[in-house]
Amino acid sequence: LSSTPEWQPRFPLWGAGRDAKHFLRALDDLDPALVDRIDALYDYDQNKVGRPYLNKLTGRTLPVKCLSEIRPPFAVCVALDRYRDALTSAVRT
Repeated sequence: LSSTPEWQPRFPLWGAGRDAKHFLRALDDLDPALVDRIDALYDYDQNKVGRPYLNKLTGRTLPVKCLSEIRPPFAVCVALDRYRDALTSAVRT
């Protein structure tokens, strides 16, 4: 993520749930500048779309957008056992 040109300068993150939050915390622990490079979180859940994600520990906020707007390359932080068909479909488009 830090040196691959395709991921520069910003990249999207599929997921606005538990797995994405864990990923964001791990990135922040590794290098807070990496979190700054995420342009938005993308999710299917309409209850999350349009509402910003707030990390209460760091005070950082990220917009949550509809998954249909995501463009590659993107990081995936979703449970495959629940979203395998959606992931397959998104990768094909």
